[in-house]
Amino acid sequence: MDNALEEYSLQRSNKVRLKAQLEAMSTMVVEETELPLVFVIDELDRCRPTFSIELLERVKHIFDVPGMVFVFGVNRDELCSSIKSIYGEIDADVYLRRFFDLEFLLPEASSENFCRHLIERY
Repeated sequence: MDNALEEYSLQRSNKVRLKAQLEAMSTMVVEETELPLVFVIDELDRCRPTFSIELLERVKHIFDVPGMVFVFGVNRDELCSSIKSIYGEIDADVYLRRFFDLEFLLPEASSENFCRHLIERY
């Protein structure tokens, strides 16, 4: 029991120190650039379901720092499937709203336009 309590205390103090360092780093970036510190996480939906969910939870709770922004590139349907594989038949859309402040749906690219662009460019 004592060992478990010591482990918990150590993890908690590490989390507090990490958050303080992240806040300092974020503040420095904002002061120098007048822009937030942005992290891009792409293809989270292709990761193991447990990893995806744990990462979302950590970003929400540990990296919730002023001046720090996370941008996730995901296939929402696949991420919802991952959530359901862990938690069962829950409303995965409602669950995801806990983590995302804004959502944008990108239109599917036209193969013809993409090929034309490549030919013109190269």
